[in-house]
Amino acid sequence: MESNHFQDGLKSNVHGAAIVNVASVKILKQLQIPLPPFDTQKQIVAEIERKQEMVEECKKLIAIHERKIKDKIAEVWGE
Repeated sequence: MESNHFQDGLKSNVHGAAIVNVASVKILKQLQIPLPPFDTQKQIVAEIERKQEMVEECKKLIAIHERKIKDKIAEVWGE
């Protein structure tokens, strides 16, 4: 949406408004949003999926260490 093509399309359809960044839904539906090539899109998705897997593994590690901390606290306090 930051591309010149998109901005030019948006500006050419704004009429009678004092605020340039406001456009009707009808105008926005007519504008085409440029997309990267399909191979680039697949690379982006693959990178996001790799990062999501890393986040899930970190969540598992956090849960393990939280359990260990709770167990150690219980041991120290004689619970």
